Parts: sequence; structure tokens; C-alpha cells
Amino acid sequence: MAAHAEGRATIAQDENVFLSAHQELQRDLTVLVLQALAAQRQLPRSFAALDAMAGTGIRAIRYALEVPGALSVANDLDAAAHAAIVLNIAENGVSDRVQATRMDAVECLWKHRERFHVVDLDPFGTCAALLPSAIASVAVGGVVCATDTDMHTLLGKNGPSHAECFRRYGALPHPDCNRSVTPLLSTAFDFFTRVIFRVQEAGDAPRVPLAVVDQCTRCAHFDVHELGADVTCAAQCPICNNALQRGGPFWMGPLQERNVLSTAASMPGLDAARRYLDGILLEEPSAPFYYSVPRLFRAFKHVQPPSLAAFKHALRSIGHDVTTSHLDPMSIKTRSTSLDVYGVVKAWLVAQAPSTAELPSLLPSSQAVFSSATRHRKDEVWATPTKCTRQHMEDCSLLPPSSAATQLPSTSLVSVGATDDLASAIEAAHAGATLSLAPASYIVSTLRIGKAITLQGTCDSSVVIGHIVVEGNASVVLDGLVLQPPKRPTPKTHTLLVSSGRVLIERCVVQRSAPNIAVVCVANRSHVVMRHSRITDGLQAGLYVCGKATVDVLHCTVERSAGCGVDVSGGAACILSHSTVANCKKSGVFVHAFGTLTMRDCRVEKNCMAGVEVTAHAFATIEKCTIVRGLKGGILLHSGGRATIDDNVLHKNAMAGIDVRGVGSTAVVRRNHICNGRASGIYVSDHAHAHVVGNEIYGHRREGLETTSDASVAAIDNQCVGNGRNELDTV
Repeated sequence: MAAHAEGRATIAQDENVFLSAHQELQRDLTVLVLQALAAQRQLPRSFAALDAMAGTGIRAIRYALEVPGALSVANDLDAAAHAAIVLNIAENGVSDRVQATRMDAVECLWKHRERFHVVDLDPFGTCAALLPSAIASVAVGGVVCATDTDMHTLLGKNGPSHAECFRRYGALPHPDCNRSVTPLLSTAFDFFTRVIFRVQEAGDAPRVPLAVVDQCTRCAHFDVHELGADVTCAAQCPICNNALQRGGPFWMGPLQERNVLSTAASMPGLDAARRYLDGILLEEPSAPFYYSVPRLFRAFKHVQPPSLAAFKHALRSIGHDVTTSHLDPMSIKTRSTSLDVYGVVKAWLVAQAPSTAELPSLLPSSQAVFSSATRHRKDEVWATPTKCTRQHMEDCSLLPPSSAATQLPSTSLVSVGATDDLASAIEAAHAGATLSLAPASYIVSTLRIGKAITLQGTCDSSVVIGHIVVEGNASVVLDGLVLQPPKRPTPKTHTLLVSSGRVLIERCVVQRSAPNIAVVCVANRSHVVMRHSRITDGLQAGLYVCGKATVDVLHCTVERSAGCGVDVSGGAACILSHSTVANCKKSGVFVHAFGTLTMRDCRVEKNCMAGVEVTAHAFATIEKCTIVRGLKGGILLHSGGRATIDDNVLHKNAMAGIDVRGVGSTAVVRRNHICNGRASGIYVSDHAHAHVVGNEIYGHRREGLETTSDASVAAIDNQCVGNGRNELDTV
């Protein structure tokens, strides 16, 4: 049985009991908030905490181990979960502080009414059915910690989800039990929302007004006003003349208790969660919503939008406070109206393309002043960079070793002729058989493989035209094939989808895809090994790894994707070794949403965004790679992305060779050769952290190491030569 270490707890993982390892940050945040409440004496010296749907019991055990005064109850109705809880309590030595119970969550809440000062709700899906009981039964002054993963309904993506959202969440149950709530922490990331709120008697809390929002679905305009206020509401958007839609009512009060979060952020340990809280505390507290800068400029594709820093500077130049929301790294959060915001948009469009006529003439152009957030003056003189002359493309040899066809027992070999039906041949073959494909084209529409089998072709001459789906937890080998969709591919269907099982892809070419979807998708904890193969010409990502799947890529090429070359998300893990990712319209490699990336001895070149982009609580290890000519830089970390970057060559990138930005983003940068960039060698900004040791930084137009005043950088033994400025590089 595998073990999962988190905080001070070590949890045995039973495959029959759910434990989401990549929700560790959410659990860390709750631990910090409870520690802060205990430190501020807002919880009793000894208090009871209930994890109503405990699974493995990890929350209850962590509270007992890490929050002073916590006595926990881990409840779950499932027999396997209850057994796992009992085992984990014993293994962690907390039998005196954690009790295991087995009953329905609502029954447990009402049976122990007002016993618990902390109630934690973390169901799969919506928590709406549990909230009335939790609010009514928690002790007065206690807190409820609620998670909801019903994001499709909460976000209201379409008409049916609008109705479902009203049906599930339209009620306001707390007045029925004469209680009121005050949010302490409100956040959302990946696939869930998390809210921690205090519950009081109804008369003990000030009345918080409700509000409604009139919102445009075509552009980013919105207008918020208090419910029942005597205001005249426009029927059409003042920006694009589209009809407005009304949403609400919603909570208009503060979403964060800043005093509690400040204390939580100062607690020792749990560094990632503390940095996340720092990001929340930097927000404009009174603005209920935010604007996405890319969405503001979505309709104006012919104009390059300004940087986030420049847009924020422009709003400040006309007297508005502005920050970034922790929910979106490319957002602005401000109390200014959408007319003010779009005035800045129009000012930028007029400055960049005076003939622009898309915005309504009634919207005046703002007098905003655009400037970058750097400390440098526009008229500042830079030294002429001295270029590094090493031939860096020779530093990384990616020639694969010779690869022979997979050796298979002759007794299992079945020949499939050029005129045979491939689907029928697979259906007739016994499990474990090898089907040898002739040099021909096999048209299969959608080919579903649900048993152990090997398809072996003759490399460039055995072509399978259609969509292939591996399912049924099968073990499959695809060797020496060309896989491609038909001329009119099925919409939203991958050329190769591994939805479960284990697959070896060897000496294959997988090319082209349906619009707006990856060529190859690996999902649902599947495992794929890809060797000596090529993914090319996708209309979205080349390789998409998600849903906690794992992929090993060795001696492969991913190229010419309309999206990212390799996209890793949703707790998935990808290892790239001795491979090339090139000529993609977005970042070469994009890892986000708790994904994990390991890159060794790879070449990443000529991608239209960053060579490697790490964001949204993902982690990357990048070693001995050559990363060149990224139009948005070499390696970009933002929004809580973390990376260890060792012994790489970063050469001729259009922006910073290594760019670390945003609260929670952290990089360890050691022994890299970073040269000949069109900006700075390393750029650290916006409260990011970097440890920069033993790097060679040569020939950049700006600085070798450039930082903003709010960044935290430790720089030791770096050689900075021939840059536009070097003196700041030896801090």
C-alpha cells in the first residue's frame, strides 16, 4: 500500500479510498487559517473539528497534528474509507486526538449539534445539500470550511447550467436557522472553489447588502449595483452594443478577513500556501470582480496588447487603484468603471493603430499614460551588448540511437492484409496477439482497442486513417505506424486518445487533428511510453497529458502545433528526455494546474510564446536542455509556478531567458548559460522568489539579472559579461 506524506501526516493510500494528492494546497490553506484563528483566540483553547466526508482521514489527522487545541472527528459512511481512517489514525499516533465514526454526514452533524467549532465539507461535486445542516449545527462563532467541485454549474457556461445553478444554489438557508456568515477566505483554483466562513447568530453580524451584476457576454463590460437600489439599468452594453444579462443576487461584502489571513501568512512552514495568501492580501479588497486583460483585447487581434504592468500603470496614471486578482495572473482588479477601463483600451488601440474603428465613438479615449513597471527611464543609455559566440545548437545532441522493431514471439503473429478490415482483425485476435500490418492505408473511422494487443507496421508505409481510442485498461503496443485523422475529422475527437490502460508508442508518426483539440491525449491515470516517434501539425496541442496520467517521452519530436507542443495539467506527470519541441504557435511546453514536468537533454526552439511555461501550482525540473528563440522568452514561471532549472543553455530568446513573476512563483536557477537575449538574462518580478547561483549570463540587451523592488532574489557567484548593464548582476 502506497504512502502519501503531507504536512506532518503520512497517509496510507488504498486504491478503493479517494485521496486527491494535488489538493494539498487547499488543505494547507485550511491548516494555516485554523492556526491563525487559534493564535488569535477566535477558537477555544481546545475545540472539536469534524471532517464530515473524510475519505482517508487526512484532514482530521492533519488538524490534530498541526493546529493547536484541535480534537478531530473523521467521519465517512463508506466501510473501506472507515477502515482506512482507523489505520491512518493508528499509523500517525493520534488515537487520543482523532476519533473515527461511520455515519451519514448530515446525521453526524445533527447528532452532535453545536459540539463542533470547525466543520469541513469536501464532497465530490456540489456541497449545497450539506451547507444548511453545517450552518445550523456548527457551534456559534465556529467556522465552516466548504469545497465545491461543481465548477460547470457554478460558472454557468450555458443555458442548462444557468437553470441548474439556480436550482442548486438559489436558496439562502442561513436565515432559516437564525444565523449569519462572514467569509474568512474565498478562493478557487484548478477544478474547485474553497470558502471558509465564520457562523454567528443573526443579530451579531452587520447586514451585508446583496447586489446584482449586468454583464455583457461578448466583451468584458459589467456593472454592479446594490439589489433594490434606485438606478437606471441599461439594456445594451455601452462598449459593443450587445444585450446585457443580469446575474445575482450575490454577496457584496468582503470575501476575505484580512486580519486572519495576515496572521495565517506569517505562520511558519507551508511555504506555498503562505505565498498564495500573500497574493490574496495584495488584491484590491473592495472590488467584487476583475477584468482579464487578454479578454479586453480579444476583439482586436490585429493589435498586440500591452503588458499587464503597462496596463496597470495606465490606470494608475488617471487616478485609479489597481491590483491583480490571485485567480487570474493576467487580470486587473479595480474599483474604476468598465468605461474607465475600456477608455484605457481605446487609448492603447489609438496609439498602436490610429485607424482602429471597432469601439463605439461615444466612448472617449483615455488620457492614460502607458509605461512599463521597470525602474528604467525611456532615455536611459544601455551599453552595446557583447555577444556570446559559442555554437549552442551543438551543445545538445539529440540523435537517437538506432531503434529496431519490437521483438515479439512468432507464435503470436497475425498478418493483416491491405484489403482486410482492421477493426474486425482486432476483434478476432486473442488477447496478447500481434497484428502485422501491410504497407497500406487502413480506414477505420473510430477504432476502439479494449484488450492487450500489438499493432506493428512498416513505419512510413502502414497508415491508419481515423481516430484511435485505447480503453478498458488495456496494454497496447503501437509500433511502426502512421496515425492520422480523416480529411473531415470527427469534431472534438483526438487522433489518438488513451483513456485508460498502458500504451507503448514506438517508431510512430501521429499527425494532424480535429480543430481545437490535441493530436494525442493521455488521461485518467493512464500510462504511456513514447519512443522514437513524432507528433506533428496539430490544430491545438501536440501532446496533452491530463487527469493524473503519466507519460514518458524519449527521443521524440513534437512540432508545428497550433497550440502548445506539450500540455501537462490536472495533476498529470510528463518526462521528456532527448526530445525536440519546436515551431509551435504557443509555448513549446506548458505545464499548469498541479502538473509535474521533468525535462532532460531536450531542445526547445522557435516557439511563439515561451519555450517552457510553468504556472498554476505546477512544478518543473529542467536539466541540460537547450532552449532557443522563444518569442516570449526561454523559461516563464508565473502564478505559483515552481521550477528547478540546472545546467541549461538559453540562447537568443526574444524576452528574458528566465522570467519568474507573481506571488508564489519560485525558481532555483543554477549553472545555466544564458546568452544573447533581446531583454534581460534573468527577470524576477511581482513578489516572486529566485535563488540564482553560478550562472553565466552574457550578451543581453538589458541587464544580466533584472529585478523589481518587490521580488526576493538571492544571487551568488554569477558571471555577468557584455550585457547592457552588469552591476546589478552580482548582488
